[in-house]
Amino acid sequence: MKAIFISSFLMIYMLSVNAQSASYLVDFRQSDIIWNAKKVGGEHKGNVKFKSGSFTVENGMISKGEFVVDMNSITNSDITDEATNKTLVGHLKSADFFETDKYPETKMVITGSEKSDGEFYTAKGNLTIKDVTLPFTFRYVFKYDNSVFVAMSNMQVDRAKFNVKYGSESFFKNLGDKVIYDLFDLQVKLIGKPL
Repeated sequence: MKAIFISSFLMIYMLSVNAQSASYLVDFRQSDIIWNAKKVGGEHKGNVKFKSGSFTVENGMISKGEFVVDMNSITNSDITDEATNKTLVGHLKSADFFETDKYPETKMVITGSEKSDGEFYTAKGNLTIKDVTLPFTFRYVFKYDNSVFVAMSNMQVDRAKFNVKYGSESFFKNLGDKVIYDLFDLQVKLIGKPL
């Protein structure tokens, strides 16, 4: 009888802990986003930084959040020649791609999450690039490092849906070996510190 009581108490306690909500601020100095874009015969990669963000964890998953990315922070990590590297980054910031002088920020809003498979969760919400806002989902895993919330996600974005047109077969035909694929990959490391 005593064992049953203790077991029931522990179950109630765990349910109450999981039901609690906690709010976090994005540590944009430690968080990071690695981008990888592929083209016919090659690829490029680099980084871009969070500008700000906050989110709430409820029932053991992210229930809501808003994240802002500084598009002017974009860098390239695979081109060693300084001049060529600068040219590529400048091109990515131009109207051909993300037009960062006009659209300096990208925004992700999470409206909910659900358990997926294994250690994975699926978040849903909206992604805004160049003033185009569309529904977006992605899978993530997370852990707690003391009181710090650490989430990791690999996601894909279809740039053509956000009017990022340069080298895209969705907008231009007969590009041959000049094609840059519409899908690009993001490897996201999100560090959240409790409010």
